[in-house]
Amino acid sequence: MENYQMNRSGCRPYNRTCGMMKPSNSSTPNCPCSSRSQENMYDHLKHLVPAMAYVPYQNFTSSYDLDYALSVGTIFPQLCKPFCGKRGVRR
Repeated sequence: MENYQMNRSGCRPYNRTCGMMKPSNSSTPNCPCSSRSQENMYDHLKHLVPAMAYVPYQNFTSSYDLDYALSVGTIFPQLCKPFCGKRGVRR
């Protein structure tokens, strides 16, 4: 079993889907996919814009004590959004 798990990144192995398959010696010369045979799978990434974050302005008011802030994960009371439930139902 150890040999099966070697050289894996912890994810499922990469398999091409039908949308990513490169054409193999197409019999029709007019096939539109024959011109894409030289494209790399990640070539389209060069044309994408990087992601941009929207961070709303936050007014600084009071803050939590450091001990309490460490336990809830924030020093700002406005950002303290505890989840006290399971499957959307309060325990």
